[in-house]
Amino acid sequence: MNKKTLLKGIAGTALLCASFASFSGVVYEQTYNPNDYGAYFADDPSWTVYDNFTLADDASISGATIWGVYWSNGVVPTPATFNASFHTDTSWLNPFYDVTVDAVSLIDTGFDHNGRPGANILEITLDFGSAVDLLSGAEYWFGIQAINDLNNTFAWQNSYAVDNLYYQNNRAMRGAADVAFNLVETTSVPEPASIVLLGLGLTGLSLSRRKKIAK
Repeated sequence: MNKKTLLKGIAGTALLCASFASFSGVVYEQTYNPNDYGAYFADDPSWTVYDNFTLADDASISGATIWGVYWSNGVVPTPATFNASFHTDTSWLNPFYDVTVDAVSLIDTGFDHNGRPGANILEITLDFGSAVDLLSGAEYWFGIQAINDLNNTFAWQNSYAVDNLYYQNNRAMRGAADVAFNLVETTSVPEPASIVLLGLGLTGLSLSRRKKIAK
């Protein structure tokens, strides 16, 4: 095998082996307030809560983090299943994205809902499985409903933010506030080993080209 063929082989193999990993980044952040008295019910279709938001940049949303509590007996279902939806208006009838998923993780924050022992506030991570593309500057509405709450009332915790919360059938616990959620975008980034392989591939191609030009 001559050097030219070898260089091309190294370059091709390195480029083919260069793989990419998924990385999640928060693109919208509205974190929970553990000291705020109250929350909004989000376990019944007539109580499903929606909160408005806008993005600074276009994003492909692949998941979310919410904070909430299984009220009143605190029994967390296995799996904990949620319906997440996105809307462009307050009709709530026709979401342009609607997905039902099991929680990826549930972490006890160490705080209790309204300070009541046993009413553990959980940090809940959801992976939508497929991404939804959202544009910057547009007003969207994000809704959450707990599906299998085992006769609890799932309460979606309040945020530190203060704005206007919209909800169906006037069934929220109290007037105007925001609920806590972060939206995440999954992007592909090269793994460290892939960067090395990619570098080897490009170097091989460059050397091969130089030899060709020199001839």
